[in-house]
Amino acid sequence: MDIVKILTKVLANSSIHDEIGDFWVVTKPNQNSIIEDILFKTSIRDMGNQWLGGLKATDIIGIFKNESDAIKFSEEKLGAT
Repeated sequence: MDIVKILTKVLANSSIHDEIGDFWVVTKPNQNSIIEDILFKTSIRDMGNQWLGGLKATDIIGIFKNESDAIKFSEEKLGAT
């Protein structure tokens, strides 16, 4: 079963206990990207909406629990484009 199907089932089941909580996702930048384009805070439940909205696993280059680590990584990737 692929991740989109799994997350769709999670979204449909509001009684699922989530111990992961919020996390930060960094996506691949392009030459015109700014940090707001590539970095976002989400949760397992909200991540399902990202997948359904068209985000692909290959777009993601980092997942972090710590915001400052996610920002640092994003800035490094933006500097490399």
